[in-house]
Amino acid sequence: MQDPRSYVFSLDLVKTSPDHVSFLQEVSTHHALQNVAVLRQALYRYEHLWLPLAAKWPHEALAAPLDIEWVWHCHLLSPVAYQRDCMSIVGTIVDHHLFSQKERAKRLNRSRTLWTSEYPHQPFDQDPGCPEDPRASAPSKLTYDIIAAAERQSVFFYQVSLPHFRDRKFLNAAEARYRKFLWLKQQNPRLFIVPCYDIDLIWHTHQLHPVGYKKDMEAVLGHTFNHDDSVTDRSEGSKLYNSDMETRELWRNTFGENFALYGAMYRGDPPAGKLYAMTEGTGVCAVNQVSCLSV
Repeated sequence: MQDPRSYVFSLDLVKTSPDHVSFLQEVSTHHALQNVAVLRQALYRYEHLWLPLAAKWPHEALAAPLDIEWVWHCHLLSPVAYQRDCMSIVGTIVDHHLFSQKERAKRLNRSRTLWTSEYPHQPFDQDPGCPEDPRASAPSKLTYDIIAAAERQSVFFYQVSLPHFRDRKFLNAAEARYRKFLWLKQQNPRLFIVPCYDIDLIWHTHQLHPVGYKKDMEAVLGHTFNHDDSVTDRSEGSKLYNSDMETRELWRNTFGENFALYGAMYRGDPPAGKLYAMTEGTGVCAVNQVSCLSV
């Protein structure tokens, strides 16, 4: 029986996860990215302009402008659909990488150069105040509802916004728990396993590197481990609630430890109209929630 500590991953998930949180923080400050018209425009630019460009330059590890980067991010978090859609639209799985803010700025300059050469009459940076391009309402070939996914994922940052989600010690423990999470899935392939938010951050970070994620999951599970964030009903008796209870029991019986972890639990809905980041004093109260129920 394979030890989860022996799993080989294609990237350093602990090192990369803080870049993931920083990106989510940036998105959270651009409220236009919650506007459906802006998302439709971004989706058009992503499907018809960005994916073909990125597929044309597979060795460049390009960074996309923020509106495109956000819908790309949401698409990547449905890895099976992402693989299918990429193959249908551009004939290859377009890879994606997370970067530090400094590295992202550098790669954006390279992307802008390639974009301007390929699409001289299309703006690289989209002004959310511009009128919507009529072409944005054209039917999409994408099989995943990215606009609906963007609404669900827009609240994820609040769940991982406290400082410890960038702390290396916490993330090392999260990565170890992620390995156990994969092992449980390997041993219980039909079980809908629900992660806590420490595990979910590591899992999302892994999925945001689609070529490596596909390779790693095929080595561990024999197939791509799909991620379904559309199950959001947290009420008692729901699929999410029951799966959470089942995951807790299985985890305790298998590893002899509690699955629930202080600082990694569901914090409730984000406070509307307030900054997601909380002060140190209020952060202590937030971990007293008892539900994982991550998406």
